[in-house]
Amino acid sequence: MRILCRSDERDVQAICGVCGQGFVLFWGDETPGQQAEAFQEIETTLRNHHRNNVLPDVHPEYFLVPEWHHPVGFYGAAELGNPPARAW
Repeated sequence: MRILCRSDERDVQAICGVCGQGFVLFWGDETPGQQAEAFQEIETTLRNHHRNNVLPDVHPEYFLVPEWHHPVGFYGAAELGNPPARAW
């Protein structure tokens, strides 16, 4: 399961517990139960962005959870629930 996270100020579905930055989440075919379980991993990833800095600018504009160490564009849109074109 991969979730595309995009930094945003509205329609926020997840908030960083360190800096308060909000994120919109793009899901694949996950059930509501799987989504609820994934929030713990999303929160961990957001905290990990702050390993060396507490400012909001440590978060990438777009990132995948679980972490993906390649450009987001290399990950298939079908796996990401067809996020809007502006996400790329």
